[in-house]
Amino acid sequence: MSTLKIDDSADNLGNLSGEAKSILNMFKLTEQESLRRQLQLTIARTARNPHGQAIRAQLPTPLEAVQAHGEAIKVS
Repeated sequence: MSTLKIDDSADNLGNLSGEAKSILNMFKLTEQESLRRQLQLTIARTARNPHGQAIRAQLPTPLEAVQAHGEAIKVS
């Protein structure tokens, strides 16, 4: 059988009470959900980068912005 070790205490999973097994299952589920959400966040951040680059490519350069507004560039 499997052994559960928490801190310095270890016990056979078969020896756990029904309540302890239920708590352990909920702990496992919350850990899995946390990992799933971390993965989703990593995917979203990775997908965001190309979108940022694409919008940046659509923005005018500083020179184009000045030319579009008819402002003169002074060189000292």
